[in-house]
Amino acid sequence: QHHSHCRLREKEIMNTSPKNRITMLTIASALNAVVLGNVICGSTPALAQRESARTLAFSSEDHYSSHFRAFASAPRSHSREFTAFLAASNLQLPNASDSATQNCQLLPATQTYGVGRLAADIQPNTLAPFAASLPPFTAADADTAVDSYIKAFVTPKGDGSFIKGDQNGGDPGFWQEIEQIEGIEDANDRTHGKYNGQVSALLNGFVAAHGADWSYNIYNDDISWATMAFTRGYLATKNKQFLTIAKSNFDTMFARAWNPANGALYWTTDKTSYNSCIECPAGVAAYMLSLALKDQRYTAKAQSLYTWEKANLVDSSTGAVWDAINVAGKIGTWSSTYNQGTFIGLADDLGHTAIAEQSADYMMHHIGSQTPNGTCLMPEYGSGGDNNAGLNSIGLRWVAKFMKVRHLQSRYLPWLQMNANTAWNIRRTSDNLSWDQWLHPTPDGVLHSWDCINSVVALQVTPPASILGK
Repeated sequence: QHHSHCRLREKEIMNTSPKNRITMLTIASALNAVVLGNVICGSTPALAQRESARTLAFSSEDHYSSHFRAFASAPRSHSREFTAFLAASNLQLPNASDSATQNCQLLPATQTYGVGRLAADIQPNTLAPFAASLPPFTAADADTAVDSYIKAFVTPKGDGSFIKGDQNGGDPGFWQEIEQIEGIEDANDRTHGKYNGQVSALLNGFVAAHGADWSYNIYNDDISWATMAFTRGYLATKNKQFLTIAKSNFDTMFARAWNPANGALYWTTDKTSYNSCIECPAGVAAYMLSLALKDQRYTAKAQSLYTWEKANLVDSSTGAVWDAINVAGKIGTWSSTYNQGTFIGLADDLGHTAIAEQSADYMMHHIGSQTPNGTCLMPEYGSGGDNNAGLNSIGLRWVAKFMKVRHLQSRYLPWLQMNANTAWNIRRTSDNLSWDQWLHPTPDGVLHSWDCINSVVALQVTPPASILGK
């Protein structure tokens, strides 16, 4: 079949479905592609109409072809990932050497990816090779992201507000809700108080739903997360009730969880393990309280927790933060973005910048889906309101803060911007919601608030390219 040269035209993109549009824009943006015939620019825009296409070529005289050849020189895994975007047309690059030629014959990919699957359904990673080339988000986009989230998920009631579990309603859960409130606090920090009213209403709503005494919650880390959110709420709004609630609950939690023999906090009231997800958030919460209360006793608690964490759950050779150690001494070595992030935040608060930088480097290069430039897109932890769906929001928050405080933009900002750009570009344009699976376009249907908070936070804590370095 003969195909004539044509460039990807905006009107043809906009006539297709949002999911297909995002997929096509991602390909075009990443490769600045000049393509042939119906592969992308066919008169019928649906992906299914590309079934008969079997040729993708790049003109030798056009500088765009160099992008494709440069991509082909990346590790073979990335070349395979590129073909995932063409899988809905049953296309596959035959091998790495052929992919660097000017005219590449694309073969049926039924054995590799299956027949007729959309890009959003394809594994392995589909977006990682292209992330660094996506269009940059703006400060206005950051506004849109948080406002769209509030519109979709926040319900006012009395003098409070509640975050729904999904767009239809429901309860997101104790710790998920409080961490989503922290996402709104991130927006409030970025805009210098624009969302003070939202923050107050959400914290009031949290008290209405969960009470002002959280000692019934067996998870000590849940209380630490809530302590952070309420202390931040006090620092933003000067509502002393928020600080009173934060201090009272933190003190109760610390007293029941502290093991003086080990110098660490138990994760739950069952007292079976010591976890990074309690030691680090509790340390950060203690440091926040020390600032808000002007009480150095809380700084001492933060330092004690840092010292134990570094000695027991941080790999000193890599900066990886391990998950937990049980009372029998068995260590779980899983490293996650949220544990990595809160350890970085705690180390930074206390002035331990070398280990904070080592841990940030480890997160940047080793946790998530690696891109051709060696940095990672945030991992896909699960969706549908899964307990871990929002972990990346926490990791991004604390790495971004560390970067700004220590003026390390040249080191970390391109990586953070790549993640934020990806989060924004995979949104669905009908309501500007973006889920947590950043290797895939946001699907149609009902979305969960916990899934969507990662993208909101990414755009709040990461300075856009237009204000580089701030």
